[in-house]
Amino acid sequence: MNKDWARTLLADCIARRSPVEIFLRRSNAAPLCCVPLLMSERLALVAPYVDFWPDGYEVVRLRSISAVRAGDREAFHSHIMLHEGILDRLDTPPVSIDSFPALLTDLLAQDEPVIVSGERALLLGRITKVGKKKLRVRYIDGLGRMDAVPTRMAYDDIDSVAFGNRYLQLVVRYAQDGEHAPDAE
Repeated sequence: MNKDWARTLLADCIARRSPVEIFLRRSNAAPLCCVPLLMSERLALVAPYVDFWPDGYEVVRLRSISAVRAGDREAFHSHIMLHEGILDRLDTPPVSIDSFPALLTDLLAQDEPVIVSGERALLLGRITKVGKKKLRVRYIDGLGRMDAVPTRMAYDDIDSVAFGNRYLQLVVRYAQDGEHAPDAE
């Protein structure tokens, strides 16, 4: 898809507050059903939705987008979301999307956990430092163990940053410091 066309389509959907489907260059990434909220020179802030209900936010690097679809299916989703009052209640979070460091600085200040995705890595956890070239996150593994030593990720390696979704909030709430996962009850 032509980059200018993708930007134009996203800008139009932001103005109309209508859903789109975003395809990322990562081969294993599922399409992102979302409502675009803001766009800067390099990033787009979207509200992903599941079963028509928004679930958190994601900031996507524009160069990581391979295609944007806003066809009949998305128009039907818009129809449902509009008549259910969902689109009217959709808020834009108080974060900067000028750059990933600006976004992550805002999220660190708000103590907001993140899921940082890139071609070579996926980090879920708490931000500990926003450096000049790299982010540091205390990674939480699939067993709920939070690493003591933060993992570093270069900003150039980041495709997207998700925050505020139910999955992330629950994982962070029940994560444990150290090497042992919580006991099963």
